[in-house]
Amino acid sequence: MIYPQKLKTLLLTLILIANFAVAEAQQSYMHLKGKLGDKTLITMDLNIDADNLINGSYYYEKYGKPIRLKGEFRGSDLIVLNELSENSNTQAIFTGKFSSQGFIGKWEQVKSNASKLDFVLKENYTQSLNFRNVTHKVQNDRERYDFQYICLEPFKVSKRLRRQIGEFAFATYYNQNQSFDAIIKKIQKEDYQGFQADNELMKGEGGEGLMGWGTNLWISVAFNDLNLVSYTANGYNYRGGAHGIPYFSALNLDLTTEKPLTLADVSSNPQNLHKHIIASLRENYSIPNSESLEEFGLSSEANIPVPEVFTFDKAGVTFHYGAYEIGPYAIGMPQAFVPWDKIKDSVPSRSPLRRLFAQ
Repeated sequence: MIYPQKLKTLLLTLILIANFAVAEAQQSYMHLKGKLGDKTLITMDLNIDADNLINGSYYYEKYGKPIRLKGEFRGSDLIVLNELSENSNTQAIFTGKFSSQGFIGKWEQVKSNASKLDFVLKENYTQSLNFRNVTHKVQNDRERYDFQYICLEPFKVSKRLRRQIGEFAFATYYNQNQSFDAIIKKIQKEDYQGFQADNELMKGEGGEGLMGWGTNLWISVAFNDLNLVSYTANGYNYRGGAHGIPYFSALNLDLTTEKPLTLADVSSNPQNLHKHIIASLRENYSIPNSESLEEFGLSSEANIPVPEVFTFDKAGVTFHYGAYEIGPYAIGMPQAFVPWDKIKDSVPSRSPLRRLFAQ
């Protein structure tokens, strides 16, 4: 854990080598639990980057729905976190500092005459994984080359668990004898070699070279508690042309058995699950039941599968579709959120996911 007074000395080095701006940083991840006011229990996850910018979320233990947070350090140790609505508007503000008691301060709603509550939060990893953030960025504006890899590396875990997370994050590049930072640097080196080869090929064919080359991957956690982890990879690759290709994947783990979680752990009734996914897509795209999905650019209901990729939290499960999977590029990567209340009767009795709504 890197405490605020030390954040100014984070490992952030900007080096100009052969027209490159290279940034390497080890940042801070925190999983916090405590009280808002006298009685309200909350859990908060924060990612602090090398520029002292903060992204994260928190949820009320009673409800379990994550609420986004975005903020920064003001001065040497004051933390200001904006609580964002679904429309990304600031609806409340956490203002606090770290002390021997933990992260302490005040929460205040933005509207006038609104509530003000004290909060006290402490780091807690008794039922969660602890991570260190590792970032490697390389940018060459002259050659229009950009590489950004932001990753959460677990520590104090078994070799088996580290291997599963490492193979998810790096596929065949994973090497149990190397740090995540060393693996990312190897990936970047080969990525740049690929860029140079393609660029020279296009120039050799009479062109001006590639319009640009971008490799971006952000690895984070959607949920990290109750010995359950939803570890996600969100990427965007650009290799020239009209647009790049986004992608999303997730690794869901039960920490007690160190085994992956699959759709079989979500529901034993796929037909019912499919019904709720369709209802969620209709709500997301404002499609009335009287209209077909196809009229709004999506695939027909029969051709929309229950995706293998999902994330979860205490409020429900979110299903993720890839680009072009159920519609054109313009609709992005659709998501369908299904609350546990809708499907908890079909969650298998031995599924570890039952911990999420059995509290």
